[in-house]
Order: sequence, then C-alpha cells, then structure tokens
Amino acid sequence: MVKRRTVVFIGLALSVWAILATGLAGYYYLRFEDTLRAFHDVESSIIEVDFVIDYGNGTATWHNGTQLIAGSTAFDALLAVTTDVQYKSHSFGKLITSINGKEEKENSGWIWFYWDTEGSAWDYSLVAIDQHILHPDDMLRFEFTSW
Repeated sequence: MVKRRTVVFIGLALSVWAILATGLAGYYYLRFEDTLRAFHDVESSIIEVDFVIDYGNGTATWHNGTQLIAGSTAFDALLAVTTDVQYKSHSFGKLITSINGKEEKENSGWIWFYWDTEGSAWDYSLVAIDQHILHPDDMLRFEFTSW
C-alpha cells in the first residue's frame, strides 16, 4: 500500500512540474511573438527589383527578384549580383567603368537606365548610380554602349 506521504510528494512534484512547464511555455510563446514581429519588420523593409546587364555584344543577363533593403541604390543592386565592378568617384557620384571585366574604352562605356512606367520605355537617370534610390518593383538596365 502506498503511503499518504508518497502520494502527497508525487502530487506536489506534478504540481511544480505543471507550473514550471506552463511558465516556460508562456515565456517561449512571448519570445516567439517578439521574433515574429521582428521578422515582419525586416520583411517589410525588403524590396525586390529586376534588372538586366547588357554587355552590348548580344549577351545580357537578367536578375529578376533581386532582394535589397529599402533605401538601397542602383549601385547596391549591381553589387548584389556581382562583385566585379570598377568605378570612378566624382563629385556627382560614382561612374561605372567596368562590370564583370567588360571595361570602358575611349568611345564606349557603361550607362544605366530605369524603366519609366508612365512612358513605358527605358529612360536615362539624371543622377549617378549611387544616388538613385530604388523602390519596390523598379526595373534597371546597365548597358555597355558606344558613342
């Protein structure tokens, strides 16, 4: 026969276990909610842009759905897909001189465009590549061309 003392001890142990388990479950639930909220904050600050790098020789590579942090520039988008970028810094901003080994020459070089949704056409930007702030669903074109 089980002694009354053993039953009381087991009951107390189960009660303590239930209180601790409930407390831990509540704690981890609150931590989960905090993490989920932080994730949604970060997720809402991520934008996606599409762009093409046109090497001017019939070769072009599209980079669709490139994810960047809100406030990123067209230069940041380029660096997100290639680290082989050379540029010169001027008072107005950066000027691209080479992408993936394709270097500017005396009568040719890199220019970039953005997609004008109102005009449904590629348009020149009036600012340097590192000054153009991107918005969700922007489309860019980096093109090697002769002049």
